[in-house]
Amino acid sequence: YEMNKPFALVSGDLHISQVIAHGPAYLDTPRLAPFETLEITSSPLHSVLVKSKSQKAALPHDPQRLAGVRDYNFVSIQTHALENGLRLVISSKGTEGSSFFELSKDITCVQATKVE
Repeated sequence: YEMNKPFALVSGDLHISQVIAHGPAYLDTPRLAPFETLEITSSPLHSVLVKSKSQKAALPHDPQRLAGVRDYNFVSIQTHALENGLRLVISSKGTEGSSFFELSKDITCVQATKVE
């Protein structure tokens, strides 16, 4: 098969919100992919904030995290068409309307072919 579309992963239920980079630059990691893309996690708006044993609200270290927050929030994603992909504007807002992060990132169309 061939795929010529921009591609991003969207998930939840981690009790944090974050944007993570995936791609060929992450050799020897679980986030190795044949193309660059993003994983966008939106959580928790109405869930429990899970904290570490020391009760710190800080996020665990992750060198591939582009943005993240551990607080009650929601994530919105605006998409803008580009000639060869999408521009994603990803933002996190708190329950009082405060802004936790806003990130603009372009993802290009994936050129992938199934290997037999």
